[in-house]
Amino acid sequence: MSYTTFDELENFEFGQAYVGNVEIRQGIFHMVFDNVLIKPENSRNRDIRTMRCNEMLVTIENPEITEVLEEGFKEYDANGKLMRAIPDRLVEESEYPYVWEQLLEGEVYSVVVDRAEKSYQLIIDSPNYRTYRITLNGTKDTEDWERFLNL
Repeated sequence: MSYTTFDELENFEFGQAYVGNVEIRQGIFHMVFDNVLIKPENSRNRDIRTMRCNEMLVTIENPEITEVLEEGFKEYDANGKLMRAIPDRLVEESEYPYVWEQLLEGEVYSVVVDRAEKSYQLIIDSPNYRTYRITLNGTKDTEDWERFLNL
């Protein structure tokens, strides 16, 4: 990759990004995102304006997934009457591979980093109309991408 940053997730905007890949292996959590905005504050951004990139590889080292939550929802009929309510559900570890598949091409709602706690929270709307919240701890994040694109 041509550009790399370390511990700079705060200098990107993932609010309209899409998930291209999710993988956990050998102590590393990988996610590939498309349509990521690169803020002017980013250490690798030579311009003084927001730029964009595709195929950004985000790596979180020594990941410890603390929670994967499938958010619940409520369905109403045309008259506003509640038809059914599905509660939030904690996803079992054995189901993680299924969830990673469901996230492909999903739209990212947010990526939040708490440096003091060394924690990451990703909220992603999957194409199957379910929303997942992934919370994990990690020691370091790395962001790699090939080129800057105009908005």
